[in-house]
Amino acid sequence: MDGNDLLSDVESMGKTKQLRWDFAMDSALIDTLVEAAKQGHKQGNTWHKHVWDAVSDAVYQKTHQVVEKKHIENRIRSMRVEYKIFAELKEKPGFVWDPVKQVITAPYGRWEELIKHKSKYKSYRDRGPKWDFEKLSIMVGNDHDIDDLDVGKSRKRDDDQESVSVSTTGIGKRLLLSTQKRQHCKKTRIVKSVKDMIEGMTVRIEQIAKSVDPMSFANTLYAEVMKTKGFSPEYLDCAFALLRREPLEAEIFLVRSVESRKKMLEGLLEKIGDV
Repeated sequence: MDGNDLLSDVESMGKTKQLRWDFAMDSALIDTLVEAAKQGHKQGNTWHKHVWDAVSDAVYQKTHQVVEKKHIENRIRSMRVEYKIFAELKEKPGFVWDPVKQVITAPYGRWEELIKHKSKYKSYRDRGPKWDFEKLSIMVGNDHDIDDLDVGKSRKRDDDQESVSVSTTGIGKRLLLSTQKRQHCKKTRIVKSVKDMIEGMTVRIEQIAKSVDPMSFANTLYAEVMKTKGFSPEYLDCAFALLRREPLEAEIFLVRSVESRKKMLEGLLEKIGDV
């Protein structure tokens, strides 16, 4: 992951000052919103008024950085986009979410076909979410569901309008043929969906066969990171979270010497911030 990913969303705070979100600020924001969501301080897409103050206080206590409601809203918006993309990828036939490595896996051909038709997914192919996916699902998962619900309602309204047209116009026969054609196309899509589902299940079975104990990698990585000398436990815990989202970097870390591991952890300082 590029270091600029976690240090993105530079926001203007006037003519001379800028706000740059770092790992520690994000951590304070996410943990506060996750707890607020669990306590029911959110209705649909709207957080209760006191939540904004709670987030500002949490960020300041952890980083001594002052953030306003508009900064928090912009950051949540970026997180919502990130969550929605990975949530979409998880549901696509042939694509599998690895909860240990925090990445989407799929056969090469599947990725190529998807990117060919929808280039927006290209930058998400070789990386995991910028933030913890499970926590994002608690924060903004309902927002994603609400979007889907709105789309579903819109489609239902369209279907109802089409039904009315068939019964009230003088060209019912032609509309009936059009409706039958749509139904045939719908059946074709269902058959294709079933085939895609079977293929997706096959890929999942292959993933399971390749990973006898999916938690062993995460446990080993955590143990090796936490025993590294010269860093605080909080810093090492943040470093583990970053490495966990970058499988290749994590594997490199595990095979390197003690000194090389220290250099890798020192290199994460900009992403982690002061903890």
